[in-house]
Amino acid sequence: MLSMTGYGYAKKETRRYGSFEIEVISLNSKTLEISLTGNRDILGLEKEIRKLVRKYLKKGKVKIKFYFPPPEDYHIDEKKIGRLIHSFKKFTKDKKINIYFDNADVIREIIIKREDLTEKKKIFIKLLEKAIKNLLNFRKREGKNLKKAVMKEVKKLKSLTRHIDEEKCKEEKIRLLSHLKAIQRIIHHPTGPCGKELDFLGQEILREGNTISQKAETLQGVKVALAIKVCAEAIREISRNIE
Repeated sequence: MLSMTGYGYAKKETRRYGSFEIEVISLNSKTLEISLTGNRDILGLEKEIRKLVRKYLKKGKVKIKFYFPPPEDYHIDEKKIGRLIHSFKKFTKDKKINIYFDNADVIREIIIKREDLTEKKKIFIKLLEKAIKNLLNFRKREGKNLKKAVMKEVKKLKSLTRHIDEEKCKEEKIRLLSHLKAIQRIIHHPTGPCGKELDFLGQEILREGNTISQKAETLQGVKVALAIKVCAEAIREISRNIE
């Protein structure tokens, strides 16, 4: 059982390139949403990143924050600068002109980056996989806590069903016990993502609680029904954070 929320982090120091850092955060979401933010563009890697995330994660709002080392060296393209200056001179009568390269787009055009992207990308993808696995371990630990929280509500509901003694509510009691058995089976023997199934069972328990409250002829019966509905809502709330 996995929690929908989690955190994973990985860092690698290299002698040649410096530091790589990746932080992966997952939040509750019905679908898989992936967003990337970092210190620079990583051309040609986004598709591979998304493919790797989908390999391990099926749902959730996944935020990936990264630090990718800068190029090892830069080279100024003197020919481009010469052509720029020649173009500017066509539009001025002055022989002397002052040019300030404070436009980011222009600077990107005249500066050539020298770096070994192939090796850097390999390091980055391997590190990302490690960060995702750390995220999954976090989600597993949180999943155990959510499992305990669900079982706590199941225990309360079992106790409450013992107080359903009105003949009119006999069928609702039988269905309640059946739903509780189903929840226990899912919790102890999950076969895959189970959040939606638990949410559905919580909804069914809530439905039985509503019916019992309508049929109850005593104050005690109404109190039991209200307590059942509170537990059902708690199970539904917990299930929404379970994959």
